[in-house]
Amino acid sequence: MIIKRLFDFPQNQLQTNPREDALVSKVNGTWVKTSTQEYVGMANAFSRGLLKLGIKPQDKIAIVTSSNRTEWNVCDIGIQQVGAISVPLYPTLSEEDFEYILNDAESKFIIVSDKGLYDTIAKVKDKVSTLVGIYSFDEIPGVPNYKEILDLGADNSTQHELDNIKDIIKPSDMVTLIYTSGTTGRPKGVILT
Repeated sequence: MIIKRLFDFPQNQLQTNPREDALVSKVNGTWVKTSTQEYVGMANAFSRGLLKLGIKPQDKIAIVTSSNRTEWNVCDIGIQQVGAISVPLYPTLSEEDFEYILNDAESKFIIVSDKGLYDTIAKVKDKVSTLVGIYSFDEIPGVPNYKEILDLGADNSTQHELDNIKDIIKPSDMVTLIYTSGTTGRPKGVILT
């Protein structure tokens, strides 16, 4: 396998050096391992779920988390595999900067890690014209959980559709839109391939 795109790395690891601890996160004080097989499987399910939600290449999906999480990696690779663009955000942004960046990036969805970040985003969601939904990694009453996207993509009978999309994604395609801290004015989006 020739690694040409970021989402090729987990697949390459699965083929050449699968691990029982490809990702490890602390959950409720306990270290939880995710194998390469699980990681690739979840990323594929997340991608298939995004397709069922109508996500298309070049759509933007923001992710913001207050701690390192396996879920972030799964979502990031899942977003890349459908040709969409991840927009990682600092958890310490002000409401005004969240609103500005989500509008500037034209984000369709945002995935937050916890209730504190959800509460902040909920205050600005009606001011972001392109925002369709907010998902959370943590279970928050009344808030869609990112596992709902995984569940949408649980049926792998549409994997061929995902594979066809992955095949047309080029290394020169935009993969992420990272915003500067805005210390010299408004945050600016930096395109990375």
